[in-house]
Amino acid sequence: MIIVNLFGGLGNQMFQYAFGEILSLNTCHEVKYNIDRIKFYSESRKFELDHAFDLDINKADRNDLVSVLGFLFSSTAARRLLSKKPFSYVKKYNHLIDGDTFDYKSINSYPDLYFDGYWQSAMIYSKYEEYIRSIFDFTDGLTNIDKDLISRIKATPSIAVHVRRGDYVSNRSANTLHGVLGIDYYINAINLIRDDIAEARVYFFSDDHNWVRKKLLPIIPNSECVSHNNGLNSYKDMQLMSKCENHVIANSTFSWWGAWLCRNSSKIIVAPMNWFSSKRKEEIFPDSWIRI
Repeated sequence: MIIVNLFGGLGNQMFQYAFGEILSLNTCHEVKYNIDRIKFYSESRKFELDHAFDLDINKADRNDLVSVLGFLFSSTAARRLLSKKPFSYVKKYNHLIDGDTFDYKSINSYPDLYFDGYWQSAMIYSKYEEYIRSIFDFTDGLTNIDKDLISRIKATPSIAVHVRRGDYVSNRSANTLHGVLGIDYYINAINLIRDDIAEARVYFFSDDHNWVRKKLLPIIPNSECVSHNNGLNSYKDMQLMSKCENHVIANSTFSWWGAWLCRNSSKIIVAPMNWFSSKRKEEIFPDSWIRI
């Protein structure tokens, strides 16, 4: 059995689930998903996959965790395993995958495996694009407002722009890790696309609508801020973003998936030069995306 750990927001959960499904396709193991760690990383995080998509997720239970991790839970051990700091050995199998290289022989040689990571590599998913898009089939929960917006998006050339602020501004550790993209990035990225598609209308999506209205709408002509989907309905913004022809993403997995799920074969996607504020190896960007 393979157990893949799920944690973080919707975008991270999508990376982890897609990773597990690829393992299921290419190994002899049954794959299950541990969702119990999500709330321990952040009280604001929830399991969102089965709310956003039509998925029948094979969830790991306590007996599965005991079987795979190889020891019986005491109450103390259970709390430690589900705490914010996982045991170091939980991640010891990450070496089995390096970029787009899957060591299936080694994976199949283990009776049980527990994968705990982000698995944010465009190379891993590039060979399975249609399969992954079929997995992430959004639930049929669009309101009339959403449907009207999609009609307008399809009527003219469009650019989805995602502005991620939230904890990137308010949380010190998140700010140190990712940083916050400035106004200049968004102006330059939008202009880059409009150099080719001058008439494209800009649709802003954000977790800080007031900032977008104050800082970006006044200086970006032919634009609007989409702000009616909040809380558990926030996933619909990803669905709406995927309907736009072109994309300007933030250093956010939510906007990464909104752009990646777009089916426009001639789409222009502009991404920030750095996913993290510090210099580190990054494999998350497809080669076709423009980084500035």
